[in-house]
Amino acid sequence: QSLIHVFFNSYNVYENSMTQETRKVLLLCIPLVVVELIVHRLFIDQPYLAMRQTFQAEFLSHLQAFPFQYRVLSIGQAVMLQKLGVSFEWSYLSIRGLWLFIAGILMFRFFKQLVSSDEALVGLLYFFAALPLTYINVYMQETDDVNLVCYLLSYVFIAERRDLLLAPI
Repeated sequence: QSLIHVFFNSYNVYENSMTQETRKVLLLCIPLVVVELIVHRLFIDQPYLAMRQTFQAEFLSHLQAFPFQYRVLSIGQAVMLQKLGVSFEWSYLSIRGLWLFIAGILMFRFFKQLVSSDEALVGLLYFFAALPLTYINVYMQETDDVNLVCYLLSYVFIAERRDLLLAPI
C-alpha cells in the first residue's frame, strides 16, 4: 500500500487514482499555505529577521534554552537547505510550507472523522484563517508545525486503531 493510503486512507487502490474529495483538499491546501506563508513573511520573518538569525546561531552553538535546544527537526531541515544555497528566510518558509501542507491535509482528515466533508472543508478554512493569531508576540516558532503534524498523525493512527505506527513518533 502507498503512504498516501496508509496516512490518509483516501487513495482508491482499485482504480489507482485519488478521489475527487482528495484532489479538492490537496488543491485547496496549496493556496491556503501560500497565503499563510505570505502573512508569516510579512509579520514575522521580515520584522524579526535579526532575532531569528540569532536564535538559529544559538541553537547551532548549543546555547538555546530548553526545550528549543532539543527540537532539531525543523531547524535542522532549514540549516540543510541553507547549506544548499537557499537563503535563511526562504529555507524556513519552505520548511514551514511543507509542514503546513501536511498539517492541512491531516487537519481535514481529523475534521472529516467528526463531521461531513463540507463541514470539514469549512473547518480547514477556519484553521488556516486562525493560524496567524498564533504569531502574536512570537518571532521563532519553527517547531510548532512539526508538533501539530505529529499530534494529528497520532490522532489518525489512534482513531484507526493502528497504534503500532506511533512507535517512530
